Amino acid sequence: MRILLVEDDTLLAQVLSDHLTAQHYTVDTAIDGATGLEFAQSAAYDLIVLDVNLPKLNGIRLCELLRQNRCTMPILLLTAKGDSSDKVIGLDSGADDYVVKPCTVEEISARIRALLRRLSPDKAPILSWGNLSLNPVTCEVTSNEQPLSLSAKEYSLLELLLRNPQRVFSSSNILEHLWSFEDAPSEETIRSHIKRLRRKLKASGSDDPIDTVYGIGYRLKPPPAPFLSPSTPNLDSPENQARAAAVALWEQFKQPILERIAYLDRAVAALEAGHLPTDLQEDATQAAHKLAGSLAMFGFSAGTQLGRDLEQLLSSSSPTAAAIKPLVEELHQVLASPATSSTPLPALLSTTLLGTSADPQSGNICSEGANPQVKESLSEQLASGELASRELASGQLASGQPCSTAIQSPLPLSLLMVDSDVDLAKQLQQLGENLGVEVSIMPDLAQARSSLSTCLPDAVLLELGVEEKSEAGLKFLEELSQQFPELPLIVFTVQDNFEHRMESVRRGCRCFLSKSMPLTQVISAVQNVLNREAMAPIKVLAVDDDLLTLNLLLHCSRNWGISMTTLNCPEQFWQTLEQVQPDLVVLDVQMPAISGIELCQVVRSDRNWHHLPILFLTAQQEPDAILAIYRAGADDCMSKPFREIDVMTRIFNRVRRTRLLKSGSSEPSM
Repeated sequence: MRILLVEDDTLLAQVLSDHLTAQHYTVDTAIDGATGLEFAQSAAYDLIVLDVNLPKLNGIRLCELLRQNRCTMPILLLTAKGDSSDKVIGLDSGADDYVVKPCTVEEISARIRALLRRLSPDKAPILSWGNLSLNPVTCEVTSNEQPLSLSAKEYSLLELLLRNPQRVFSSSNILEHLWSFEDAPSEETIRSHIKRLRRKLKASGSDDPIDTVYGIGYRLKPPPAPFLSPSTPNLDSPENQARAAAVALWEQFKQPILERIAYLDRAVAALEAGHLPTDLQEDATQAAHKLAGSLAMFGFSAGTQLGRDLEQLLSSSSPTAAAIKPLVEELHQVLASPATSSTPLPALLSTTLLGTSADPQSGNICSEGANPQVKESLSEQLASGELASRELASGQLASGQPCSTAIQSPLPLSLLMVDSDVDLAKQLQQLGENLGVEVSIMPDLAQARSSLSTCLPDAVLLELGVEEKSEAGLKFLEELSQQFPELPLIVFTVQDNFEHRMESVRRGCRCFLSKSMPLTQVISAVQNVLNREAMAPIKVLAVDDDLLTLNLLLHCSRNWGISMTTLNCPEQFWQTLEQVQPDLVVLDVQMPAISGIELCQVVRSDRNWHHLPILFLTAQQEPDAILAIYRAGADDCMSKPFREIDVMTRIFNRVRRTRLLKSGSSEPSM
């Protein structure tokens, strides 16, 4: 958890910072209000401890500015003013708590823990996952009820994932939460900490709680289900948890759905009375259109089809009550039907809450396990390999600011090279030492298996012909991809032909290198593969007149660490675009006054913005409408209703590709 401490008393600030650091918090310190405001706007803090009497900008005014800028993190005011009127002023300015000095650091720590618990009121103070237990008060971690010794960063990393079980954290997100500006390392350090944490958990007898979302980052897996007899319903299964989350999401967003159905009810009543006003017909048509684009995301697939049918009928020149009323009544029945254990999972949540992740080789969604099986395909862009695009955002802090003083990782990248050509392997080993890659050499598969059983490297470089027959190398490649699905596997061979490339990819190869390449390019390719997970924060501007869609996008983006700005008034698009400076824009087609297609054309006509990625989310499925979207200059188009993992993955892929093209870089020749 990351805390910003704004205190001009340097002695008190140092004492409090040391105490919080000992409690495994990451602390940034500012000695005046102006600096505190800059810090708060440049990083994602979990909480702010704020003195009132500050130079340059006092704490009350700073608190007000943060709330005006929609900063939602808890704020704890720390001051010597203890009168009731002072407390009222402080709390009215937006503070969540008020502590009067002098006070003990233990009291401040307790207040901080209480405020952080309010962020997740449904979670117990003890954080648990399977047989793992983390106590934020005592900073103790147990596995199978036995104490587990973790380093400070390993503890903080585990706590971050346990507190945010549905969120995907990129390497830059993790840096932003767990390191201060002064000691920010390079992003390769994250992989080292993940690897060490996994190793300690495995040694303690615990399952691996960390799920690698390929090309994006890390998140917490669903906890392992306890053993149940065949007659006992598993209420804690991932499927039932997903349904429970869907019900909660429906309760949160059902009011605008019901308001749209009310337009349909009024239209039916007007038709039965003999006259449907034009404005009511337009409102009802628009309501049906929006229902078609949203109901399936809450599990009402039949409702989506009814919405499409109603939209078609209402947009005709002579709608009739006889045709429309039965569909509206059926729509009411669909929404009134309770969900059962056999009800299909909602489209929005079905893959997100079941702990699935994208497989970079096939472009498919795979459930976790020792032998992942393909469940369903992603988009054509994933299948074409965009998920494995090279990331070029290194050299930046998590805030996105250039980092010229970032401390390089003390841990070099580790590469296990499996090759019988010892002379070549030693040349690569010597070259790797000069370029920050630690190469271990294994001349045969037996020694490689033994090495992997004791220490997992950052990547494996495998010669397929290390044995007499290349089939042995291919079987070893497939074995590794199943046993260590997160481990990058790189084939390095003289057998450079299409058949071997295809077979290597089928067995789990992440990158195929020819031995005719210069060794410097081999090391560069290894570094590129390992850097694919690194990604600078993504900013997205979503424009849609449907507030429900915008709220759903906000809900999804929080799980993936994406900064989402929403806009339901297209007239303000250009001003918001210049202000937000997004990496990607999401547009709807049908909007009042200005359509999404027109906004797309405006962007493409501007010399500064014409390369900006544009993704359309629309309920329109007619071929002419889709053709018009792409003719306007869209990069991608998705249909409503959408699934969280589909839209978020497309955003990540499109931004990655754009950053790659902007850099002017390319992968080394292979």
